[in-house]
Amino acid sequence: MLWKVKPHGKNQEVFVTLTKVDTDANEIDLLLKSQSPTNWGGGVVKVLYDPAAHVVQVWTYSSKQGWVQRGEDIPVTFVDGDQFGARVKANGVVEVYRNGVLIGSSDISGWTYSANGGYIGLWFISAGDAIVDDFGGGMIKP
Repeated sequence: MLWKVKPHGKNQEVFVTLTKVDTDANEIDLLLKSQSPTNWGGGVVKVLYDPAAHVVQVWTYSSKQGWVQRGEDIPVTFVDGDQFGARVKANGVVEVYRNGVLIGSSDISGWTYSANGGYIGLWFISAGDAIVDDFGGGMIKP
């Protein structure tokens, strides 16, 4: 996991350029509103890209609720050089972007920490061949 070490406000964005997409990866994830700067156990929004299934899913975690998928799968195929991005707003709407173009959204307003700020980050599962660049994000204006 890679974390931005400064917490951000209730309206956030995170993005990364997928220089090389590992098509065998289980997950390439963007993290928003993490309640801890070092791990997901305190609560997090995970915007998960599954390259094999060609979908993005929005998940939340809290110790009270466990892992919960929010909304439907968003069909998309990222290719080498694409930017994968997400925004979350204080009203609980998570927007997912490919190359700056909105491709779908989910409602996380039922999540324990939806009105909080937090940290942003990246998370990879079985993505040893993935190469990323230009990771960024932070607080956005509502």
